[in-house]
Amino acid sequence: MATRTIRPAGYKNVDVPRSSSGVDLRKQRRGSVVPLYKDGIIANKLVFEPTPSTFELVGATMTSSRSTFVTIVVYRPGGEPCNTQFFDELSAVLEQVATYS
Repeated sequence: MATRTIRPAGYKNVDVPRSSSGVDLRKQRRGSVVPLYKDGIIANKLVFEPTPSTFELVGATMTSSRSTFVTIVVYRPGGEPCNTQFFDELSAVLEQVATYS
């Protein structure tokens, strides 16, 4: 289903196609990670390198008339324990996010 058909009026979304996720296709389920934000806010998608392989990630800088902030949405497929690789990749992402503050 297209995001625009379920998005509330007055909102936009930061969309990242599933194919750009580092998560193994066998682990992906239906749906997608799609952060919503209110009209009047400007969102610029962030790129994280390297792409995590243990979770899906969408990040953006959000700018309103009053401030700018960074938001990230993380989705880790269930059914597998959190391992060292997951925490290493999450730490790497958070280190990158910290450079935006």
